[in-house]
Amino acid sequence: MELLYRSFVNATSQLNADSDLIKQAFINFYGDHNKSYIEEKLSNLRIVWYEDKEIDEVDDIKNHIVSSIPAEEMKELLSKRSKSAFLKSAYIDELDLLVLPLSYDLTHIIHEFNHRVSSHILSYKPLILTDGISYIQERNVGLMIYDEFLNEAINQNMTLDILDELNNLGIKTKVTSSWQEHLFPLVNLFYDTFKDLLKETFISGDLSGFVSLVGEDNYNDFSQIIYLKGNKIRRQLRNGNIPEISQESIDVAEDIVHKMQLHYEAMNNNERKKISKDQNSSILF
Repeated sequence: MELLYRSFVNATSQLNADSDLIKQAFINFYGDHNKSYIEEKLSNLRIVWYEDKEIDEVDDIKNHIVSSIPAEEMKELLSKRSKSAFLKSAYIDELDLLVLPLSYDLTHIIHEFNHRVSSHILSYKPLILTDGISYIQERNVGLMIYDEFLNEAINQNMTLDILDELNNLGIKTKVTSSWQEHLFPLVNLFYDTFKDLLKETFISGDLSGFVSLVGEDNYNDFSQIIYLKGNKIRRQLRNGNIPEISQESIDVAEDIVHKMQLHYEAMNNNERKKISKDQNSSILF
């Protein structure tokens, strides 16, 4: 326990020292106009730190996690999730809780911080599968649930960009490989094409607005491809195999992205025509 506590002191001290630059890296990525929002989301963090190593299933989880959260509250939090939930990097939205590695792996930390920034569009349920076809569910507030694997792949893309910003600010980071990167061949064109729009969507939470801009059918088709491939990749990794994405699958995904781009351009043209018409009408009267 003494070693665990020492690791906790080191990790929290390092995070406190890096905090301002981490916030600035996020601000640089998302834009100065989102500064207040970023500072709010990355302040007053509730964190459980875990030993990122294999542990025996029967071992007491309390021997492998540490937090500044009061003991009684921590006991309640542990009762709401399985032990495994506190032994891997995560942001648990409904508990507003970050689970971070004591090794101070910045790739994991930035990834989970970005989940907190975009927590209002996180998905904890997969798409509904009916006869082999997946359908997006709707939340009560009218937002469409973001596909878990698409969210993860985009979040990891953003994580790498934020790590670049952090490097530019003087914190040298070693990027840790992740399972999400196996999806990059399918999502890279999507991410590069709609990067600015995705950043604003992560901040605003208006996923339904994003979907309308790229076309609901296009988005559903794209989400389904990422969902099915993501499941397959996770199975392959669990079985010790190296996942591969075929060029055919990449071509199908990129074809949908091109359709999204055409839809987005058409929507923009229609909006510009509407604005022009309204302006002309106001001049006449």
